[in-house]
Amino acid sequence: MSSPSTSNTKAFSLVELLTVVAIMGLLMTAVAPAFRNISSSNSLVNGANILSGLMNQARVYAIANNTQTAVYLCTDWPGRPDDASRVAAVWYWDANSAAWKALTKWERLPTGIIVQDVVPSGSTSGGGEYFVVDSANLANSKGVAVSGGTAQVLEIRFNSLGAAIVDSTAPAAATPLKQLQMRLIPGVASGGTVQSTAKENWIDVFTDGLTGRVRFAQR
Repeated sequence: MSSPSTSNTKAFSLVELLTVVAIMGLLMTAVAPAFRNISSSNSLVNGANILSGLMNQARVYAIANNTQTAVYLCTDWPGRPDDASRVAAVWYWDANSAAWKALTKWERLPTGIIVQDVVPSGSTSGGGEYFVVDSANLANSKGVAVSGGTAQVLEIRFNSLGAAIVDSTAPAAATPLKQLQMRLIPGVASGGTVQSTAKENWIDVFTDGLTGRVRFAQR
């Protein structure tokens, strides 16, 4: 009668287990920034898609209905200061009532993504190329009536030919508008003040002045 075989299985020691846990912890620490950058990059692309989608919708509506449209980027919302630089909507000019009316609902950029509220360092407006936030030269800042009061917005306007234009009273009106630009960055609007959280990661959204077509480039 044969005797049962004995097992030679060896268990891990506590020291070996702790070593493995420590190595895994070091690996997670090393790759965590990469995962954060991927997440931030995806959010930037989603934000650029939201803005370009609104601008394309505005352009198409202006051409189809022989009117003017505008994408409004909120810079100050009554009672909601954290929505600064991350909420936008399309409005259109209604000739029958001689008033601007909302075409779309207000849309928010992904959490943690905002439009930079100043002209980026090293960039200049001029020669027909402007940053949307350069309201001093574009005269594109205005107030619009919303629930709860008046929201302050920056305007990207399209005419019936689909071209991007600026207010006729703007100093830049004498110069043919070549391009409007916005920069999306990781950041938050705290108490109405925009704060960047990662300066080396951004997407620029470009609107062609002549055709109104939108493209974006990512760093």
